[in-house]
Amino acid sequence: MADEQAVYEAIAQAMRDYGYRDVTAAVVREIDEAPPTEERRGVISMFAARQLQEAREAGLLAPGDRPT
Repeated sequence: MADEQAVYEAIAQAMRDYGYRDVTAAVVREIDEAPPTEERRGVISMFAARQLQEAREAGLLAPGDRPT
């Protein structure tokens, strides 16, 4: 399993490459750690959630109870 912070950095970089200039690893972590009752809204949250799900499926992040 990869270092969690490195995965967050990679997701943030991918999002910046898509034009979301202000996305940082801290933003991705905040989205990942959001309470499961919190609805994902907005393009950035949905994009990050999908990237986090793919990272979990690839074994880069521990499986979680958080919806992605």
